[in-house]
Amino acid sequence: MIRSTPPKEIWGLDNFAHALNKLLNSLNLKNPIVMGQSFGGGVATAYAKNYPNGIKILILVDAITTKRKNNFYQKLKFFWWPLFSFLIKSRWIPLIFKKLIINIALGVPMEMINNPNAKDYAIMGQIPLHEGYYLTLDYKSLPMPLFLVWGNRDTWVTPIQRAKEIHNEVSSSKLLILRGPHTILYKNPKYAVSEIIKLLP
Repeated sequence: MIRSTPPKEIWGLDNFAHALNKLLNSLNLKNPIVMGQSFGGGVATAYAKNYPNGIKILILVDAITTKRKNNFYQKLKFFWWPLFSFLIKSRWIPLIFKKLIINIALGVPMEMINNPNAKDYAIMGQIPLHEGYYLTLDYKSLPMPLFLVWGNRDTWVTPIQRAKEIHNEVSSSKLLILRGPHTILYKNPKYAVSEIIKLLP
C-alpha cells in the first residue's frame, strides 16, 4: 500500500478538503465513496462537511475526529512535541530513534520513514496546533451513510472509544471493529478491505 508523503507546510483540514475537491473534479469523479484513514479520515470528514452532496458513502478508518477530551497519551504527545520536533529535525539523532518518535507520536509505520522524509514528519506533529485542525460539525448533520472502521487495539492514536461515541450519536452509522492496531489498513490491507467491502450496499 502506498502512503502519501508528509506535507511541506501546515494546512488546516478545510484546505485539504478543497484540494481533494479539485482533484475529484479534475478526474471527473461524481458522488464517490470517500474513505480516509487517521489524518486522512479528518480530511475525508472535512470534505463531507464542505461538500455534503458530493459523497455516496463516508468511511472513516481509525480517523481523527471532532475535538474531544484528550487521553493521557495525547496530552503527553502534545506536551513533548516541541522536543520531539527538534530531535526529528536534528542531523545528529540516529534514524532509528527518529523512527520510534514518529511511529509512537503519529502512528506512521516505521518502514515508511527514512532520512530524506523524517524531518518532514515534524510538520505533521505541528498540525494539531493549527487553528484549522479540529473538525467542527455534528456527525448527525451529514446526509450520507457513515461507516466507522477501527482497529480494536487503537487505544492511543485515535482511540476506539471515540468511534463508539460517534456510533452512539449517529444511530444510522455502522461500526466495524477489526482485529489490529491504528495501522490495520496499512498492516493488513487485504483483511481490512475485504471486511469493509462487506459493509457496502
